[in-house]
Amino acid sequence: MRSIELLATWLVYCIIFNATRGIFPEVFEGFGVALRFQDLSHLVLQDEKHIVDLKRVVHFLGKKHFGEDKEVFSMRHDQDWDSATFQMGHRYSKLFLSSTLAKEKNDAEQRVTKHWQEVFF
Repeated sequence: MRSIELLATWLVYCIIFNATRGIFPEVFEGFGVALRFQDLSHLVLQDEKHIVDLKRVVHFLGKKHFGEDKEVFSMRHDQDWDSATFQMGHRYSKLFLSSTLAKEKNDAEQRVTKHWQEVFF
């Protein structure tokens, strides 16, 4: 039963990684999965459906692993400022959060201007 639970967890990881990569392809470009299919070699699976699912996970992880230095959300090594996770986060913030920050600053300036207009007029 434990092998099936672990396989299900890895399946969900693959699904979420693929979906997120589909939504933000420019953010995930060049970054890969942190899981290694070799870590599943200890699983004990008897049902053919589970074996097929395992093969799908192995295939996906094999295609989406770009090397240790490109693993996002990896626990294998320290997550310092040069890690793939922080590089991906920086890319996301540059692409998506910069415009949000500019809009928020503009809105704040308009509120301040409106406030002082009400105070003086």
